[in-house]
Amino acid sequence: MVEMRNGRIHAASVLKSKRLQRLLEFLRRRGSEGATTKDIVGNCSIMAVSATVAELRENGLDVQCILERCTPEGARVYRYFLRDGVAVQGALFSEEKG
Repeated sequence: MVEMRNGRIHAASVLKSKRLQRLLEFLRRRGSEGATTKDIVGNCSIMAVSATVAELRENGLDVQCILERCTPEGARVYRYFLRDGVAVQGALFSEEKG
């Protein structure tokens, strides 16, 4: 859950949150292809994608978001990428085990 405190969000720990872990693993698997908001909703069962990405960032992960395109109806399509995902993933699991 995301809460605002002193102008910053209070993010769940990626080491304890299954929701954050699902998104992290999904973005890691997608690699340079990245994932759209629709991909994330459908594959990770996460409805508040931008808020969940903000929580990953608060956990020190480098998640890039780009505006990919606008549909003819005017909807914006965003794509998310995990940068340095393999190294980050390994560090998280090492920390969790240790």
